[in-house]
Amino acid sequence: TNGSSSSVAFMRSFTHSQTVEGDPVLPGGTLEVDMARNDTYLSFGALPLIPHVLVPLNSSECLCASMSQLAQSPVAPVSCDISDQLDYCDGVVCSLEVFGQGYKMELEVFSCTDPPSVHLTFRDLQDAVVYQHTFSDSEEVPVNLGVTVTLRFSLTHNNYSMTIRVDLATPVMDAVNVFPEQTIILDLENCENSLTTAPPITPVPTEGPIATQAPPTSVPPTTPPPPNTPTPTCSALEGMAEGAPDSFSCSANTEATGGACDTVTCDTELLGANFQAIAKVLPCHTPPAVMMV
Repeated sequence: TNGSSSSVAFMRSFTHSQTVEGDPVLPGGTLEVDMARNDTYLSFGALPLIPHVLVPLNSSECLCASMSQLAQSPVAPVSCDISDQLDYCDGVVCSLEVFGQGYKMELEVFSCTDPPSVHLTFRDLQDAVVYQHTFSDSEEVPVNLGVTVTLRFSLTHNNYSMTIRVDLATPVMDAVNVFPEQTIILDLENCENSLTTAPPITPVPTEGPIATQAPPTSVPPTTPPPPNTPTPTCSALEGMAEGAPDSFSCSANTEATGGACDTVTCDTELLGANFQAIAKVLPCHTPPAVMMV
């Protein structure tokens, strides 16, 4: 924003390094966006408006938000809740009826397997397992739920997420859409092979497809931190605001002030004009991104 008029003069989301040229509202008409990322970190700078910052991505919260959306997606006769029986907010438990017989269906996401996968379990009302299978790709399988039904499981792998859809069908009834198509953000930061210190980051190419990294090996996730622990993302943004060069005056919307602690605001004077730039980290975007205003 241009400080003299306090109007929004520029707004854009960035997923990779990019040079914005010829925009008259930018100081000098140019903005150099430098961005790189891996499974657990996002590196970002937008000179001459935002100093460089290295931000840990909180993908645990993104997975939990995905599970909440997944639980709300089915329609009658299927109802779901976030599972309190599965660890790490990585699953949902649903109830459904097939020809008058009640069943419980558990869906659990495994972000750290190679490739990431989904484990599906059907139980009867006595909690006995009647079917279970781990899906790492799209499959169509028969399942005996009193009668034989066809389970159509669709799974598409993306760089930081997976997209799933689940349908049940028999020759004598229309298909029941258990889960409409949903995108699930993977929790890659809590895999045991995730680095706890900032790794070297290969810059994202400015042209062509986004570079992918080798997926994590098949290991269980580590225990996430307690829910009230300040996030590393917040600490990184606060640290950048405090350590910004003298030509910048920056602040973060901290958790202490009730903010989500995902945004940093910097004021600077360039070419005789005052500018205010706002950068909001979007960790649950696929791929993770930064929105600049």
